[in-house]
Amino acid sequence: LSTGGSSSQIYPSTKQAIEWLSSNTSSRKILIILSDGDDNSDLRREEIEALVTDKSFSVFTIGTVAENAESKNMLINLEMISSKAKDGFYYRIYKPED
Repeated sequence: LSTGGSSSQIYPSTKQAIEWLSSNTSSRKILIILSDGDDNSDLRREEIEALVTDKSFSVFTIGTVAENAESKNMLINLEMISSKAKDGFYYRIYKPED
């Protein structure tokens, strides 16, 4: 997977998904975020963390790039978002085969 060299607006998309899930009446709700963790919006990661805290749904994040010195800080964004969820997990990719 590739973004073509530009970052995306992960946080606004995630915020919209959280709002939708919060209003949904399904008994089991899961938010899955696949990203490199790089966001170019005006929102901050802490705003997204606050939105997922104490929600009744799971948040799973999957990094779409292998972790290295360059991507480490971006991937931390994904790890932090999922860690604030009631039932969340960050899936780490170590090599392209993962």
